[in-house]
Amino acid sequence: ELAEKAKKENYLLKSSIIQFKQDFHKNQNAAGSSSLNSKGRYSSALNTSRGDCFPAEKVSASENLKIMRLEREIENLKKKNTNLEEKWNNLKEVAKKRLKEGEKLSSNSNNTHHQ
Repeated sequence: ELAEKAKKENYLLKSSIIQFKQDFHKNQNAAGSSSLNSKGRYSSALNTSRGDCFPAEKVSASENLKIMRLEREIENLKKKNTNLEEKWNNLKEVAKKRLKEGEKLSSNSNNTHHQ
């Protein structure tokens, strides 16, 4: 059940990233290619002779809010995904321990039958 939940969260994470990229590229009107700057915000590389980067001025305030909301959503999904992975790993450890304990119990019961 947890594995299914982790898969679902992973899918949501990937699809929200894809949606984010599609929305961004669809809404970007500035010339040149887009790239992430040091703060993780998209900026547009205007093709100047020196190849300088200027922030995309045509991205409206509402677009910036949308981008920030999507980034927050992605961060939250990443956290959820990490938490699910941790839970999954913990469950695997518990299962391993129980299997070992079960093996010990069954080998002990075998010994008592033979005596």
